[in-house]
Amino acid sequence: MPLDFEHLMGDYHGCYGAALDAGQAYLRASAQAALLKRVGTTVNEVPAPVCPDKRWFQRSYGRCVTDAPEDLLIGEGLFYLTEQRKLFLDCTAGHYQMTWGYDHPELTALLRDGIERGIVWDNHSNIPSAPVKRLTEKLVMLATPGRSLDELQDDPASLNTVLAGVATGSVACAAAMKMMLLHHSGAGEPAFVVLDGNYHGTDLFAQRLRGMWPDIFCNVKVVAVQPNDPEELCAVFAEHGENVAGFWAEPVMMNREAILVQPGYLHLARELCDENGALMAVDEIQTGFWFPEVIYCARIGLQPDFVVLGKGMTAGFHPLAALVYRGKLDVLEQYDAISTNGNAALAALVALGCIALIERNAR
Repeated sequence: MPLDFEHLMGDYHGCYGAALDAGQAYLRASAQAALLKRVGTTVNEVPAPVCPDKRWFQRSYGRCVTDAPEDLLIGEGLFYLTEQRKLFLDCTAGHYQMTWGYDHPELTALLRDGIERGIVWDNHSNIPSAPVKRLTEKLVMLATPGRSLDELQDDPASLNTVLAGVATGSVACAAAMKMMLLHHSGAGEPAFVVLDGNYHGTDLFAQRLRGMWPDIFCNVKVVAVQPNDPEELCAVFAEHGENVAGFWAEPVMMNREAILVQPGYLHLARELCDENGALMAVDEIQTGFWFPEVIYCARIGLQPDFVVLGKGMTAGFHPLAALVYRGKLDVLEQYDAISTNGNAALAALVALGCIALIERNAR
């Protein structure tokens, strides 16, 4: 049996394929202004597809929704059509990972060029290819603009080390948490100071940082503070002092009303961490790759100990994350933090393309 769309989609291929073709043709032929006027309406120019339902999904992902779900049919640019042929403007860029919308022509061309040149989709993390190594070099440059690579390489206190062998932000965050625990030297239980309403992944300990599993981790303190309250932050550091293992923050708290954490507050946290021997992690999984400087910390002149990147790095092509951190903290063994699909070559090439597009548009 050949590997083709018809055989793989089985009984659904006919009307589903026709809807895909018509939907793509409609989105590509329509001007953006015309599409904006039709957002929220049904596009009858596209035939109604017959698609599989979600009866085999887990409950939290819509198992019970078997009739007329607004699931994605096809996307192009900033717009997508659902299986019900309703037109949407994707204001959340997927889940904040579709940096350039759907089917960006230059990134798609770059992807095809990479494949034709022989860049592999993926490979063993131990033998990273040139695009991965170039990506780590680029991330170091972006994290500390204005300094040469030679300067950064010779400075163990700089953000000159990149963990790129992870596929998700959750694993990257977990790696930083492990380094914080290994670095902690206080006499008491290590304390993690976090912002109330945070989201640093689905790892068990990351969920503990947002209030879940309170009875599981009994030898670590989690202290939640309100964002942008400098007095409370100072009081917490004064109380826990050298026992603060780390401070965590997202520059924009997308899981809590999209609160912008003020730059002055983040710089204060940096000062308090320095005074108490604590480490600072800025989780840019949702803010990275959305600013002209690519990394938000560089935009505000902040040098945390860890910068966590993910989501928009590959513009939605393939899961790939990275942890940029100070070389002097490089204490984890190889398999202490790893994903099978980390260090993915083709994904790294797309990430380089995404960065290049940001830099071009910034000019």
